[in-house]
Amino acid sequence: MKGIIYKATDNWTGKVYIGQTVTSLKHRKTEHIKDSKREGEWNAFHIALYQHDFDFRWEVVDTFEGDADFVHHALNVAEEYHILKCRSAEEDYGYNSTYGGYSSDKYAKHYYQRMQGVSAPKAYWQYDLDGNFLRGWDSLNEIAVAFNRSKVMASELDGKWHGYQWRPKVGDNPPPVVGKYKSPLKTGVPVAVYDTSGNFVRFFERTSDAVREYGKSYMLRDDYDVEVTLPYKKRDEVLFYRVKDGRYPQKVNVTLLPPPQEKPKFEIVLHKYDAYDLDGNFLARFNSLKEAREAMKVGEGSIREGCRKEEPIKVTYCTKYLWRYGDGEIRPKINAVPYVYATRNIPKEHRVLQYSLDGEYIATHDNIYRASCLGGDSATVIRKICLGQGPVRSPQYQWRFYSENFPKTISTFDPSEYVGGGTYVRKKEHRVLQYSLQGEYIGMYDNTTKASDATGDSYGIIRNQCLGKSVKSSKFQWRYYTEDFSESIGSIEYIPKKGVIKKGGKRGRPRKIIAHPTGQLTMF
Repeated sequence: MKGIIYKATDNWTGKVYIGQTVTSLKHRKTEHIKDSKREGEWNAFHIALYQHDFDFRWEVVDTFEGDADFVHHALNVAEEYHILKCRSAEEDYGYNSTYGGYSSDKYAKHYYQRMQGVSAPKAYWQYDLDGNFLRGWDSLNEIAVAFNRSKVMASELDGKWHGYQWRPKVGDNPPPVVGKYKSPLKTGVPVAVYDTSGNFVRFFERTSDAVREYGKSYMLRDDYDVEVTLPYKKRDEVLFYRVKDGRYPQKVNVTLLPPPQEKPKFEIVLHKYDAYDLDGNFLARFNSLKEAREAMKVGEGSIREGCRKEEPIKVTYCTKYLWRYGDGEIRPKINAVPYVYATRNIPKEHRVLQYSLDGEYIATHDNIYRASCLGGDSATVIRKICLGQGPVRSPQYQWRFYSENFPKTISTFDPSEYVGGGTYVRKKEHRVLQYSLQGEYIGMYDNTTKASDATGDSYGIIRNQCLGKSVKSSKFQWRYYTEDFSESIGSIEYIPKKGVIKKGGKRGRPRKIIAHPTGQLTMF
């Protein structure tokens, strides 16, 4: 299993957001963008994404690989570390709403052990709460099955779990008796109390006693150094240091962060969008990006990019519409620089003529790609229609290659030329002729697929015969259509598949080649 810690930096304000994921950075980025567009699920980070047009720099700052138990713990601890390092949970520096991860010593201990190359235990001894040995377990999966759990993590077996005590297996012989289990809720954890200046105040045997005495506190980890950076909002709280092995520092170097500046209030602005033609004339106003996309058949990215352009807007090679934010009054016309057709530099044979389905001339385009952007038909459809090829799905226009004296009117679109929902009739060289094994002409089919469906011969057999390749067996003979095809061809005989003894061909032995009576060779 693999997990990453990622950082998203706002290119407008410089603020950062720290997050974790077990998927890819691209997938997590896409999820954030979708959430920012979904009303009712906005937080500070999603509001910034939406307001700043998703102009963020995304990067991976930490990567972890291993089993699921290790990766999840490592991500939680590392996320908290990077949030503290970047100060992204403070309003002036980032968009994180919490400090992330968790601050439990039990999980942090496993994480640091794995970082130092110490594997988490997999086998355990089981004891009752009085410390008497019960049995041993060889794997976490075995424990999970016995206790009807889908999964058990090593961090759960650090102490009491499901009414038993658990100890990692060390050696082959378990200790017959361990200490009686003492609940941490009754005994507590010894802590040393410091003020916000870092001076030692008092020692308590139980954390609960310290909490009752001082109320809120900022808990320090026993694996931290004696230097700590304290958030400004924790300035009125005391510091609790978990005492380990009866040792604790007499003074802690505390750095109090400055107070955060007042966070600017984000206002959700729902833009309207105005569409203009390539000459800058107003076409329509839409109340949302989705409405504009569905009505004009243009992608959301093209609309956003068009709204950000400054006037005069230069019409690019493949611009379909011009776009402006419609937050004010409707402007009947905007300043646009039209696209200049470089007709002198484009060979005439590359231009295409656009006609309506009734045969009326519409326009001349520089090339097929430009025609596809402005005409509506795809470049493949236009090319095939100009070349007289098929099949193509029902086009919106008729297309011809440019010529000097091109006609202003051509024949009307004839639906009879199309079969199968707008597919051109295949050219004659695609048709196939069917003959009997004795060489007598039977019939003709429009293509190989129709011949296969009607006769039972496979597509591959028909195609290989038409190309002059030998086949093992067939019910008929097949030829590609020609203008002067013959009503009779030579007879042929195939060796049927059934009843033929294969000579070799298994386990690396050489195959024997048997000759057909007609002289063709078939390998068995």
